[in-house]
Amino acid sequence: MLRRNEDAVSPAMGSMLLATMAVMLMGVSAMFLFSLPDGNAIAPNAIITAANNPDTSNVVDLKIQHKSGDVLKAGYWKISIVPVGQPPVFVTSDTTMGEFSVGNQIITSNITSNGSYPASSTGVIVTNRGVYYGSPHNGNDMAPGQKYDIKLVHSQSNAVLLDTVVEVR
Repeated sequence: MLRRNEDAVSPAMGSMLLATMAVMLMGVSAMFLFSLPDGNAIAPNAIITAANNPDTSNVVDLKIQHKSGDVLKAGYWKISIVPVGQPPVFVTSDTTMGEFSVGNQIITSNITSNGSYPASSTGVIVTNRGVYYGSPHNGNDMAPGQKYDIKLVHSQSNAVLLDTVVEVR
């Protein structure tokens, strides 16, 4: 008696279909995993204020204070302090002393640029306590009665955490 193979699909075709389905499933899984947002790109949630510094007398300065929310990691935020009307000049926070957490205050009488001498990465130092210059520069001190545009941005997400104008006295 002769036996005839009456299967509609050969075993080789079944193996190929199974392998194709496995590759497609891995591709969909990889696409899902790699399309998730980067953990560093999530904007921090923080309340940051800027105002004249009432704690100092006869000094032209301002205070930028972290009131509540997430810690801003060192090197992951930048600040611009310029006279109103000038374009922002951002300086990135110091990578060792730049962690900005609740209760920290930046007290400064310096700006990040005077318009003619922009800040450089080596000239301006931004920490969780101040904005200052490694060496003296003319024209970078705040002037009484002048309004300054202050911006603080999270570098990884480009989220603006502070954008205000303060008139110093």
